[in-house]
Amino acid sequence: MIADIVLRVGLVASELEASHKLDSLLSKNGVEFAHKISLSQLKSAHCATSNLDVWLVDLKEDDWSDSLDILLEEARVPVFINEQPAIHRQSHPDFWVRKLIVRLGELVLAETEATIVTYQKPIASTPVHSLKKKSLGSSTQPEKQSETEKNQDVTKTDEPKSQFKSEFPLWVLAASLGGPASLKLFLQTLPDKVDASFVLAQHIDKNFIPVLCKIIEDYSSLKVHLPENRRPVEIGEIIIAPVESRLYFMPDGTVLTTRARWTAPYSPCIDDVMKEVAKVWDNSGAIVFSGMAGDAVEGSRAMKKAGHSVWTQNNDTCASSAMPEDVRKAGLSNLTGTPEQLARHFVAYMHRFAQAAKAL
Repeated sequence: MIADIVLRVGLVASELEASHKLDSLLSKNGVEFAHKISLSQLKSAHCATSNLDVWLVDLKEDDWSDSLDILLEEARVPVFINEQPAIHRQSHPDFWVRKLIVRLGELVLAETEATIVTYQKPIASTPVHSLKKKSLGSSTQPEKQSETEKNQDVTKTDEPKSQFKSEFPLWVLAASLGGPASLKLFLQTLPDKVDASFVLAQHIDKNFIPVLCKIIEDYSSLKVHLPENRRPVEIGEIIIAPVESRLYFMPDGTVLTTRARWTAPYSPCIDDVMKEVAKVWDNSGAIVFSGMAGDAVEGSRAMKKAGHSVWTQNNDTCASSAMPEDVRKAGLSNLTGTPEQLARHFVAYMHRFAQAAKAL
């Protein structure tokens, strides 16, 4: 599970008392409020606030003011406007609020992705609350190593590796700009039980990983977590490639996390992840979703060389089609489709895999 606090929100309400139910359910589901103010209290100075991830405006119909126009134009973080009576119309308000949190998270991620792509650095606003170490495994922040130790790690893992004879497939999900929305569609199309695992390599700022985890957890029954050093990959999980520690997959089916850096300029580097899985896992493949150019081609080449399949999201459904298009132009894509179509093809692939395993 992810940490208790997944988002820091500034709440602006037409009437704070009328927003109490929304306030309570958001808090119950991991939202921390940096501000709670009524619409009449909203001032232009609030636009400069950066100790939150998103403004949530809980508004009664036709209850608008000039200060809201200023907030929309000048706020340093995204602004989401919600209809105040909406929660009272819900038969299952808990579920509705969880979906709202996912929408807020997607808005924050979209803002972050655009900034990372443009500037190659985090946005100025205070990011999503850091994950608690125990919720992600004790090795999320690896122990400090000397430069000699780092080099030893890299040297060991750069040696040729034998293929791990896996009992289940391990596929790489590669995504960048627009990736979370594509992943959501892919994962919610899969059945509840999937006898496979995934490694998600998503270009993202490290502080927004909790939001990404929350989005994935809400649309998938698979276990979502950051890698734990020397832990075997297990069936039915999604391993999130971390930003600050590089992953290596070992011949015994375990994951090694080190302080070594990903290949610049991306963290995590999709090429690195795909190459690692291709070298070790005998039943593997990769799906390249929406994203900017500059990553995934060399990794796809390594996948194909190892005899694995590479699938790509089609242009029409991508927020940015550059990454999957580059893979196709290099002649490395076996299959192209919408996220939903790719999910259905994966189900068919799993059926073939299960039949082949029974025949052994």
